[in-house]
Amino acid sequence: MIPAILAGHPDALQALEAVFPPERRLTHREASDWLYARAREAGPGGLCVDVGAWCGWTACVMALAGPAVLAVDTFRASDRWGHQDALLARLGGKREGTLDCYARLGAGAGLGGRIAAVQARSLEAAQAMGEETADLVWLDADHSRAAVAADVVAWHAVVRRGGILCGDNWRIGEVREPVLAVLAGLGWPIPEEGPHEIWWVRRP
Repeated sequence: MIPAILAGHPDALQALEAVFPPERRLTHREASDWLYARAREAGPGGLCVDVGAWCGWTACVMALAGPAVLAVDTFRASDRWGHQDALLARLGGKREGTLDCYARLGAGAGLGGRIAAVQARSLEAAQAMGEETADLVWLDADHSRAAVAADVVAWHAVVRRGGILCGDNWRIGEVREPVLAVLAGLGWPIPEEGPHEIWWVRRP
């Protein structure tokens, strides 16, 4: 079952599905469709940020919606899903990092011009944003409690008023609890839950 939004983008669909096994795409079609719809609100002149971009599925889905995308990651191999060796082999990337295969994926999907890879740690990238704001920030980096809290603190200020701060793994306590605590301290609304454990909230 492919995401509905990808059915209209055969080149991108082919590039993405040739790389990612079904269980490791973000991750279900409903989640990809949800993220596409939210990114589409930004429009062609908008900006989305994918924090923890890894090899680029999420960034590509957002870029298909029209906005520019900053893909933030150290792009150092972590093998967090257990299939990275096979993925890198398919893309011709190097085992010591995922930046090469990420660039190949973006180019293969025809989105290289809309996606800029930012090789940096999450907090460094947030600080480097300065006064620039984004329509949507997707948080999917380190899922430890301290890192999640630090990411929300750092990136909430980047989201424009009315924009969206969101991420995944909402039903994991290490994610949900620091998100709730930080946002409550900021006076933000309680996040809503989207498909497949996505959490999201609009900046008031």
